[in-house]
Amino acid sequence: QSSTNIERMVLFAPALSLRWSSYLLYPLQVFPYVFLPSVAPIAYRANNYAPVSAYTALYEGVRAFNERAGPALDVPTLVFMHPGDELVSADGVQEFMVRHALHNWHYESVTKSEDAGDVLNHLIIGPHSLGEQAWQNISGRMLEFLTPD
Repeated sequence: QSSTNIERMVLFAPALSLRWSSYLLYPLQVFPYVFLPSVAPIAYRANNYAPVSAYTALYEGVRAFNERAGPALDVPTLVFMHPGDELVSADGVQEFMVRHALHNWHYESVTKSEDAGDVLNHLIIGPHSLGEQAWQNISGRMLEFLTPD
């Protein structure tokens, strides 16, 4: 086991607690080489399809991470999430923070600006996904957090 000294973290909709609907693909794990079309907008895609095995790895990763979570995670952390995230449970992430006594983690609810693109609330990656003003607010808050006095 290696140790890494992480001084601060910024997390965007971290997959610490998935919504129940995110597990609807779970039964397909017996078909690991079946490819499913991406629902992400084309501009955000790395690939147009994802294998079922990628979802199985996600489920396993969330489970394993939750089993191993402990005091070492309690470094100053800023968590940005939209309360209506379609894939990750905002309540579940906040419960994760309480359950693991992550007192140095700070949850910040994200609200999109009116000029945000028509994309999933899960996508918090720039002015198009959030709107210009919301992205400026998040960027400013993130820089303030990452550059302490």
